[in-house]
Amino acid sequence: NISFLKDNYGLISLACLAGYSLIKIGSYIVDVVVENSRHNSIVRKARLELVEKRDARIAAFVDKYKNEISKEDILTITQLGVKELADSIKNKKLTSRKVTLCYALNAATVGKELNNIGDADFERALKEAEQADQVIANASDINDLPPLIGVPMTVKDHIPAKGYVDTMGYCSNYNRVAEKDCPLVEYLRKLGIVVLCKTNVPMGLLCMESENRVFGTSKNIWDFSRTTGGSSGGEGGMQSSFCSPIGIGTDIGGSVRCPASFNGVYGFKPTHNKFSNKDFILGTDEYSAWKCWVGTTGFLSRKYEDIILISQLLFGSFNDYTFDQRKFNNEQLNTQRKLKVAYGCNFEGFEVHSDIAAAIKATVEGLKGKTQTNELNYEVVEFDWNKVVELFYKGYSLIVNGDGIGGLYESLKGEKVTYHYKDYKPLLEASPLKISFIKTMLGIFTNEKRVVSLLNNVVIAKNTSEFWKLGKEFERLKDEFYSFAERNGIDAFILPILPFAAPKNGNVEMTNKCLFYSIIVNMLDMPSVAIPCGNVVNTDYQTQYKDKLANMIKCDVKDSQGMPISFQVAALPGKDEISLRVAKDCIGLNQVKHNNLSLDTTQSDNFWKLRNQK
Repeated sequence: NISFLKDNYGLISLACLAGYSLIKIGSYIVDVVVENSRHNSIVRKARLELVEKRDARIAAFVDKYKNEISKEDILTITQLGVKELADSIKNKKLTSRKVTLCYALNAATVGKELNNIGDADFERALKEAEQADQVIANASDINDLPPLIGVPMTVKDHIPAKGYVDTMGYCSNYNRVAEKDCPLVEYLRKLGIVVLCKTNVPMGLLCMESENRVFGTSKNIWDFSRTTGGSSGGEGGMQSSFCSPIGIGTDIGGSVRCPASFNGVYGFKPTHNKFSNKDFILGTDEYSAWKCWVGTTGFLSRKYEDIILISQLLFGSFNDYTFDQRKFNNEQLNTQRKLKVAYGCNFEGFEVHSDIAAAIKATVEGLKGKTQTNELNYEVVEFDWNKVVELFYKGYSLIVNGDGIGGLYESLKGEKVTYHYKDYKPLLEASPLKISFIKTMLGIFTNEKRVVSLLNNVVIAKNTSEFWKLGKEFERLKDEFYSFAERNGIDAFILPILPFAAPKNGNVEMTNKCLFYSIIVNMLDMPSVAIPCGNVVNTDYQTQYKDKLANMIKCDVKDSQGMPISFQVAALPGKDEISLRVAKDCIGLNQVKHNNLSLDTTQSDNFWKLRNQK
């Protein structure tokens, strides 16, 4: 036997190696089969238990009420702002039932077809509206009624509203029904609003494309192949497609302003402690890593007046010491003092689309002059956003060191991560040596100068002490920016939100790499208003770069003609009313082209195609 082993050592070794390899391959195949089985099971369960039941309710609702609302009703109701709706309902020119039914039917057809709605029970919303009408009928004085009585409002998926499911884009949360309203929704109900439905989000909320396996991929009413943005993408899509008069979103890196921009509507991200976000569903404790980017609650609407109204009603209204107790300052909103505005779209990391840059330039030129209604009183200066690039990299480094997407992976519970995040975790878990190797290879063999620059500037903390030092440096740079603005008397900043219009769904990599202008506003906790300023005319994107990102943007922009574009007006923390004031003046300028969303224009063709299918 020993002689046999000696004579056949090589063959035996090869056989052992082959056997070991077969065992490993078999084990891998078993793991993949089990993983796929768990994934498919949780996805099927979510679709069966949540979505199919929702869709059955919606089909029955549409069939029952489809003949109650005429085209004339839709045209009339969707052109009214929130205050106009509330006044019409109080004065019995309209009923809450009719307004809610109009928007519910729009949401049940157009909103559902575009995958912009989340959990929905329109019969429940209609009952709430009927109760509001009864309160109005019994009122002896309409001045005693809640200010927004009977007005429907949509709510982002992860914001708890009693009786509705909060999925956060995860299939495993298909049966997580909110037992009570969060404080924000509770207070809005006291103001009289009717919860219409929930709206779609990306898995885990950390993406600029609202796609998940529960409710599908949100589609843009302007072009069905394009994204509504994220993470409040469903909400942005609901506003632009006339499925809601106003909606609640959240913003931690542009998640209100980017959807507002992509859909051609107004969006407001206040200072972080203005609107309550207590009890919002945010995943695991790992999301605390994102606090350096300062997330906040915000609102989206087709009417700018609605943004101001909701701010006037909500500022200082939350009986919680963690939120600003100051009421809305109407004096600041209507101030006549000379204001100084700094503008710029000159960040070297990427070029801004020429139509957006031209809109910003026309706006600041207009601020030097006057509107049709009043003489403006502005001083305008240019600002170089490259001055805060170090702050941007320090904030980005804090996310990397804080395992900023660890909570996302922990929340999957058997479901596979969507394509948006598949490349993030390996990079975040890479050792400094591996990152150094990647940088070297990219620098030698590719044109990816921007990726190399990002990797060169991301600081990897070796221990807790270095992490705290990084945080201190981040706060120091923020203070430097505030001091610069105050020293130079700057009241507000006008800057892009993103360097292009809504990309096609599936091109989220392009968006996620171009978030400097939206994220820097969160890092600095600046209140900001997204302002629609026209539509894409020039489809030739000019750039000095020759990397993958440049090619993606150029290809995407080629057929983006007609898509809405926007910019933002930001102010220092706590100066929310100033940002709203400057935004109001910008909107009043002849130089600012407005989308004028209306259902009697050619831009509404997509709406009627979907609405009339049902």
